[in-house]
Amino acid sequence: MKRRAFAWIAIVGALAVPTAWACTPVPQEMRVRDFITGTQPPNAVIFTGKVISVSKHLRADGTVVTDTWLQPTKWWRGYLDGLVVVRTIISIKSPCPGLGRLDANVGEQRLILGVVRNTITESWVQFGEGVLLNRGHIPVETEQELRQMAIDH
Repeated sequence: MKRRAFAWIAIVGALAVPTAWACTPVPQEMRVRDFITGTQPPNAVIFTGKVISVSKHLRADGTVVTDTWLQPTKWWRGYLDGLVVVRTIISIKSPCPGLGRLDANVGEQRLILGVVRNTITESWVQFGEGVLLNRGHIPVETEQELRQMAIDH
């Protein structure tokens, strides 16, 4: 009987570990580097901008939709005219509800990496990754990767 109980504990433990690993956040620098240096879809965008406003909406199913409006200051890849809305959609049922969310405040300057989504009524940038800029400056290593990407494209 003890053997069977131990086997069940081992199976449950083995099933639980991958879920925990899936939610372990990869360091931000690595996520940014992977986005910049990886294969990007044609509708990928990379830009810096100043946060103009942030609004959150709670859907009936518990999903939180956050729209962050930015005034772009420089485009590294892609281009949208005027203010750009960066949208994050986070389900409370997600096994990793904190990942993939842009927590920005009005007045901050950000580097945004994402993908443009277009519908009949609107377009927005689906947030992929972002970096809070320090006094308007992109981290040196990230800027070097962006410059290299611009040369390669």
